[in-house]
Amino acid sequence: MALPALPVYVERAHDRYLDEAVSRAMAGTSVLVTLVGGSSTGKTRACWEAVRRLPKGWRVWHPYDPTRAHAAAEAISAVGPRTVIWLNEAQHYFLSPEPAVAERITAGLRTLLRDRRRGPVLVVATMWPQYWASLTMRPVTGEDAFSQQRELLTNTGEYTVVPTAFTGADLEAVRARSAEDPRLADALAKAVDGEVTQYLAGVPELVTRYRTAPAGASALIHAAMDFRRLGHAPVLPHELLAEAAEGYLSTSTRNELGPGWFQDALQYCAAPCKGAPGPLAALPPRSPSAGRASRLSDYLEQQGRRTRGGVCPPASFWEAAVRHPPDLMSVRALAWSAQKRARYRHAAGLHLIAAEAGNVSSLSALAVLRHQTGDVEGALRFAHAAAAAGNPSLLTRLALTHDGDAEAAERIAHAAAEAGDTRALAQLGQRRESVGDLESAQQIYRAAAERRDSYALARLAALRMQAGDADEAESLALTAVEQGALQPLIDLALQCGIAHDFTRAERLARAAAELGALRPLIDLALRCGDAHDFTRAEQLALTAEKKGEHGLLAVMAQRRQDAGDAEGARHFARAAASGGDTSVAMGLAEQRDVIHDRAGAERFHQIAAEAGNLKAFVLLAHQRAEQRLAEGDTDGAEQLLQAAAETGDAAAFCRLAELRDHVGDTEGADRFFIAAAKAGAAPDFLNRANYLDNYASNLALASRFARFAAEAGHSEARSLLISLLREMGRDEEAARWTATPQEEATATGELPVPDSEEPASAARESKGRHAPNELTRHREPADEVAIAEQSEGAVEEGHTETPTRLGYRLLNAGDIAGAERLARTAADAGEVSLALHLGDQRESARDRAGAERLYRVAADAGSTIALGRLAAIRERTGFPSQAEELARSAADAGNVAAITSLIQARARAGDFEGAERFALEAGAAGHGDALVFLVQYRERSGDAAGAERLCQAAVDAGHIGALDDLARLRRQARPSDPAVDEILRFGLEPDGRISPPW
Repeated sequence: MALPALPVYVERAHDRYLDEAVSRAMAGTSVLVTLVGGSSTGKTRACWEAVRRLPKGWRVWHPYDPTRAHAAAEAISAVGPRTVIWLNEAQHYFLSPEPAVAERITAGLRTLLRDRRRGPVLVVATMWPQYWASLTMRPVTGEDAFSQQRELLTNTGEYTVVPTAFTGADLEAVRARSAEDPRLADALAKAVDGEVTQYLAGVPELVTRYRTAPAGASALIHAAMDFRRLGHAPVLPHELLAEAAEGYLSTSTRNELGPGWFQDALQYCAAPCKGAPGPLAALPPRSPSAGRASRLSDYLEQQGRRTRGGVCPPASFWEAAVRHPPDLMSVRALAWSAQKRARYRHAAGLHLIAAEAGNVSSLSALAVLRHQTGDVEGALRFAHAAAAAGNPSLLTRLALTHDGDAEAAERIAHAAAEAGDTRALAQLGQRRESVGDLESAQQIYRAAAERRDSYALARLAALRMQAGDADEAESLALTAVEQGALQPLIDLALQCGIAHDFTRAERLARAAAELGALRPLIDLALRCGDAHDFTRAEQLALTAEKKGEHGLLAVMAQRRQDAGDAEGARHFARAAASGGDTSVAMGLAEQRDVIHDRAGAERFHQIAAEAGNLKAFVLLAHQRAEQRLAEGDTDGAEQLLQAAAETGDAAAFCRLAELRDHVGDTEGADRFFIAAAKAGAAPDFLNRANYLDNYASNLALASRFARFAAEAGHSEARSLLISLLREMGRDEEAARWTATPQEEATATGELPVPDSEEPASAARESKGRHAPNELTRHREPADEVAIAEQSEGAVEEGHTETPTRLGYRLLNAGDIAGAERLARTAADAGEVSLALHLGDQRESARDRAGAERLYRVAADAGSTIALGRLAAIRERTGFPSQAEELARSAADAGNVAAITSLIQARARAGDFEGAERFALEAGAAGHGDALVFLVQYRERSGDAAGAERLCQAAVDAGHIGALDDLARLRRQARPSDPAVDEILRFGLEPDGRISPPW
């Protein structure tokens, strides 16, 4: 019986993820899901298997003509319900050579996915890891060019990672089904490292064909690999390949091959590999006049990126690109690739082609390269052309770096300003100002200000103010506001305040405040307060408060207090109190109390009390009562204390009681003491009673204060009172107090005071409280089930952050096992932060097995950080080959730090040979910065030649920053060679020699 066209399919985790997405689409929700994985890992087959589940009525749209990106951009607005948008190799859409087209596609998809009237739609996309990293990793510095794509792919849409190989349970599933299909059994037996899908896709034959290729075919494949990795479009013209490949052959080999070598090589590369395309598949011509072209196999393209990243192609490669320029975007990409490798001569040739085709960034690059060589006129020519095309930044740069000719620098700056960039004029004005040439500085600032440069307007206004022309300065600042620049107005308002021109400063500060800038208003208010212009300061502070800046009156009051200005402090404290803020007066009163200024404290308390502050009223009453007592006016003092007591102040009741005691009115004193106890002094009375009993042995007085507290319902005081009465022989009285509170309540009709430290109100409230948080105490198994159900339900509803949040709660409660279970649930939903955190904790506790387990959970969910940490653990535990493999995987997915940290670890351990070998491999994979870390180690060990070799390798891998180190090392090694100084100006030839002037 004939086998079906496709081998038996074995589902993996990403298939289940896709199935869920399809189910949601069938239920009416629009979904975008991206499969991220390398070449031939099964992404396209997985999408096809998932889409097959859709019912009749759904249709599939694969935009590809005239190009993928243009087809999608043009027709996406017409997509209707029940459509599958098939974006295989989605980098062609989101990383389109034309950024505007990519933006249109991104915006169109976001609109479509949100528009319920056009849904449901299912968008399935596939992408290689390096493209995914480029689109979704936020740049540390520079422009965020792919923010819209990142938002679409990672927030609006979903993604899952397709593993490179079958491992664990997946590999067992393949074994279980291998009897159903001999192709699957063959792949299982022969695939290396579980790469079953690659084997099935014809990779073994392809790799064999590549590795055993004759010299001509090998040169052709390597040239194609280099063109693709350095930026050429997938379609590779034969005439380009033929000329480039010449340089990949030695002279003797080229002579041996004969004249027909190229056609022979093409034929070898085009032959299919067991049904899969060969290394270089021939493409049909797009038109009768079009030349022939081929396309490199996806798998070999990835191999080239992984193994040839440290190779700088020969001169024939660059010269072929110049003589047979491909499309504009490919030319630009190749030009920048040459420039990153310090092959400036070839970069200039390619930039020139792009510039002549109208590319502005290449014009700018040519200006930089010409200026670098010392050709100022050439640099200016290209910079002027770039400015005319809308990019004057190079003229600005040249103006600011034009040494020794101030007039020429100013001319260039004016030209940049004419083209729309006034930065050079403004900075030249600043330079003139810094050397004291104020007249020239003002002239330059005026020229920039006329072109709406806000910095120039601000500086010009400041200089006019210094010159005494405040009116023009104000006019300039207001002009800047009209042009949308607020800073000149702010600066001038501050200057006027410093000059004590308060009237003008207030006018400008209020204008700035209306536009949302409160700093001048605040600054001026403080200055007016310091100058004793209290009325103006208060008005400004109140204006600032209306604008949302609170507490300014408090600051001014404190400043006046600190300056010893009592009048000013009281003025601002009173102003604050009239607005409802009595804390200012209270705080200042407390400061006066600390230094024993009773009169000063009383004045501030009076301010707060008049504004309704109860505490201030009570304190004031006490202060004045003591004054009346000192004057012999007991009745007046008692009246004041009675007023304080009416507010519920226990201290006032106590003082009244003491005064009654003083005149022998024990009964009146007791009434006041009991009132004080009920107002909150009961604990103090109990403490006093205990002291009198234990240390003063004054049982009578102790029982008196215990009674006060007991009368207020204090149960401990009641017990102490009973004990004291019995000790004094007053058993009958003790018996009366021994009666239970309930009995007394029955006799008197009053509610009992609970015999507990918890107030009655709290006891009543506790009946209606929720049970304590389940996560703060020991959980039964049922609790775990409930939390798991809550987590799974939240994920199903799209709240993927819920398992992480619940996991952290479990972790804080000490349930580590529960937190780990939720970390796996979260990772399955694409959230890996909890797994990483738990892994870090295990690593800190030296539980490396546990750390590896958790990092693996995160890594399986696509975390490149976890891969890097796994690599570090494997390195430390003595498995260097595994560490290298993990670090490579992390780097291929965008986490280059994993490689550099591994190299550093080896260097620190003294394994320089291993570190260098791995660094060179990393450079070959395109991670040139990994090599730079080893340069310092080589230099420290005295191996200058080794350090130079590593610098050269880093430059060849595209790490242009290593060129400075290379120049320095060569200068140290050959100080008498003048050509060494030319390396930074003219760059390198493809073979690594210093380029001659060009």
